[in-house]
Amino acid sequence: MDTLKDKFKDIKIVKYRFFMQAEDEVKMDRGTNNSLRRDFIPLFKQITCKANNGPCDDCQLGQDCPYFVVFESANLPLDPKNKRFQTPPKPFIFEPSLTQKTYFSRDEEFTLDLILIGEAISYFSYFIAALHALGKDGIGFSGGRFFIKNVVPFDLFENYVSGNYIWNPDSPTSDDATFSLGELYEKYRSEYKEIKEIQVNLVTPLRMKRLGTEDWHLHFRGVLRNVLTRVANLAYRYCGYEDFMEFPEILYKSGVVRTISEKFYQEDKKSSFTQRVDVRKTGSLGNIVYRGNITEFWGIVRLAELLHLGKNTSFGFGRIVVEPHEITSIPAE
Repeated sequence: MDTLKDKFKDIKIVKYRFFMQAEDEVKMDRGTNNSLRRDFIPLFKQITCKANNGPCDDCQLGQDCPYFVVFESANLPLDPKNKRFQTPPKPFIFEPSLTQKTYFSRDEEFTLDLILIGEAISYFSYFIAALHALGKDGIGFSGGRFFIKNVVPFDLFENYVSGNYIWNPDSPTSDDATFSLGELYEKYRSEYKEIKEIQVNLVTPLRMKRLGTEDWHLHFRGVLRNVLTRVANLAYRYCGYEDFMEFPEILYKSGVVRTISEKFYQEDKKSSFTQRVDVRKTGSLGNIVYRGNITEFWGIVRLAELLHLGKNTSFGFGRIVVEPHEITSIPAE
């Protein structure tokens, strides 16, 4: 799997941390992503649309419109060359704080991370503008206002925010914080000499096919298939790759990794006070333990932490945190 570094080298990714401060009481829906999805998308379209905020179906701009590229790629005609490429994931991921806090008092500070991939990186200024407008209009069912104090690039190699502020309301500047997914993969895969057991924690709701059925299991091969398919889609749609990447050998070899234990529960969300059936499943939370020769797959699993798993990842779903078992893992020197 040494070739993955070369395969992924032209997939560019960047992560920023937004430092916010509440001006009013901010009350988010449970799972901040719901408030973001509802309130952010119309503002992004309003800011970027050059056709008077009209319907995208009748617009001639198409690929030249930031809103269409970011939010409407699923409406592209089916690709006759690569039939597996049907509905590409969105090229961004919002990550609220892992605390999953939904209430912020006046003057309280909070953070929001933003990951951009490929073509979407050039639209960073539009994301800032939309979040700035969202702060003025208010977010959540309380309509709480906030403002952006500053935006800081995230060092994905070292996994911390750098000290170089790239933007604040008084002195907007720019900074190149872009990384190659190939370089990140190479760094991740060299973190351990040997890994035989890991625990995957689902820290935000995971939505996947057959989720919630009694016989649903998150097999290790399924984790790898999901993240590698995501990478292939992102590369093909947003990073200029001419061919859709396939990984049959990796997926075949991953079958040796077994599930030792799994503890899932379904997060419920009330969908309507007027409906008789007022609860729907939003996704799975919990953890799962895998055992086997995981060393050669570690770099891919770490990419899954960054890119998330399953559906609705663009607004924070499917975030995982992976922990190697201390006894069965040997760190690199």
